[in-house]
Amino acid sequence: MAEHEEVLAAFEQLKQEGKIRYTGVSCHTDPANVLMPVIKSGRYDMITVAYNAYSGPFSEGGNGGDDPPQPAGIGKVLALAKEKDVGVVAMKTMAGGQREDLAALLAEGVSLPRAKLKWVLRNDAVSAVITEMDTFEILTENLAASGKPLSAAESDSLSRIVDATGREVCRLCGRCSPGCPSGIAIPDILRCLQYHRDHGKSNLARNTYQTIPASATVRGCTRCGQCERSCPSGVRVVHHLRQAHRTLSWNGRAGRMDS
Repeated sequence: MAEHEEVLAAFEQLKQEGKIRYTGVSCHTDPANVLMPVIKSGRYDMITVAYNAYSGPFSEGGNGGDDPPQPAGIGKVLALAKEKDVGVVAMKTMAGGQREDLAALLAEGVSLPRAKLKWVLRNDAVSAVITEMDTFEILTENLAASGKPLSAAESDSLSRIVDATGREVCRLCGRCSPGCPSGIAIPDILRCLQYHRDHGKSNLARNTYQTIPASATVRGCTRCGQCERSCPSGVRVVHHLRQAHRTLSWNGRAGRMDS
């Protein structure tokens, strides 16, 4: 896309005609390889990328409050975007669990969703966040994160949750895909599982899952384990592929049948 001159020319024309103000690229998988060239091209105003408390090792105050380098090059992507004055909109900010699972933390006086937003927004490379707000309660909770620093209690709660659930959350880095000998659509499948498990969007998850060829689901998996060896976050990939199949397939039939 970054080098597709016809598309870029069309974008520029739309800008000149006042029909759009900004151009951007969204990326769900492998942000380093996809977005670094986009930013360097100088042809785009903003990027949308998955970024959340699971994006890298959680470290609050360990070395001056700065996070260590993050997997999949997301740290480099954000740093370059800031250097080149490219806006960053963070998506998937609520990775790692549904809001209704957090009653215990709320009882302790910590709103984990609010803490997740604060964690993202404390990075000054981030211009804005995307987070679904389908109730006024969620809207109020999210607004409470605006302009507020991450507290010590929030940092501690986030750290504990990330440590405890890190192997359950796909970071969408894409490192598992190139080495898979069976060509399983791992990031796409795990994203479908997140739609169902973390966001309560079961219909979207199932409908999206059905578009994946059956041979690219767990039905084509040989359980060789290469994906799990490639994952920098230790995600239980095969377990989640099987869970997605059980949860999202219709009558045990996963994905569309290959022609």
